[in-house]
Amino acid sequence: MSWEFYLEPFTLNIAFAMLLGNWGQVAVAAYIVMSSYYFCDTTKVKLSKVIILVFETQMMCFTAGIIYTVGFAEVTIKTLVRVILTAMVSPFSGHYWFIQGYIIFYLSIPLLNIALRDIKRMNHQRLMIVFGILLFICDFFQIRAFGTLVDFAFIFSMTCYIKRYYGAGNRRKSVILTVGCFLSILAACIILNIFGKYQPDIAFMIPRIFVHWNPLIVCCAISLFWSVKDRKRSGSKIIYTIAPTAFGIYLLHENIYFGGRDSLLWIKILHLDDAVTNPYFVFQLLVSGLIVFLICMVVAFAVRVII
Repeated sequence: MSWEFYLEPFTLNIAFAMLLGNWGQVAVAAYIVMSSYYFCDTTKVKLSKVIILVFETQMMCFTAGIIYTVGFAEVTIKTLVRVILTAMVSPFSGHYWFIQGYIIFYLSIPLLNIALRDIKRMNHQRLMIVFGILLFICDFFQIRAFGTLVDFAFIFSMTCYIKRYYGAGNRRKSVILTVGCFLSILAACIILNIFGKYQPDIAFMIPRIFVHWNPLIVCCAISLFWSVKDRKRSGSKIIYTIAPTAFGIYLLHENIYFGGRDSLLWIKILHLDDAVTNPYFVFQLLVSGLIVFLICMVVAFAVRVII
């Protein structure tokens, strides 16, 4: 679903969509936090990880193209060739901006570590403040290309700072901070939505403020990771089974090669934008999510087998 979805008049369905949408933003940011935590002292990168990421992106784009062709287009040699060629170039185009940003971020990690290795604590704090201001400006004015690099740099610098000076303990505080940040984000979305009924310009602040990783979402993601990073991996098998599906869902959700300006997954295929007034919207959203998870699990398993 697009962020314009949040501009609809406030209902419990909209509140539930905001709940899931904001958790999605926090989860993606938490993925960068986790990567940053384990890369804080890295001096080398593995090219094989980049190759796997590129191949997985191509496989998921190919899957999206087949789904689109079967469901919305005529199956011909021409359309199949278009699907194959589109899948091959997908990791290198601007549409999958997150993939490009993450690859650049990963390859830049040794340089980032060199820059932060001998930095004094006060200068590190100033650097985070500058990154935080740039992050808010880029997100508010929707400067996506440069903004993605600022996102990753801000998260990396904050994660390294906390790991260096607050590496152990504070799990209880992290849990409290996670809950507090997330409730603040959700409350702000709801308030802006309600007041938007009387002043439409206010409602349009939602996608500009919460469409990406503002400092509040980043703080929520960092505290979430810190609250669970030292826990025993009793459910590691389940986590490692489900985790690859999240990447696939992003690739389907953000795919505009075949979906156009609308989300291929939520709007073109599942039509959830039309179901917002449906009393069974929450049930429909949960069932749709489960089906998508199952499909992405199959594709992720196929990628692991091939590689």
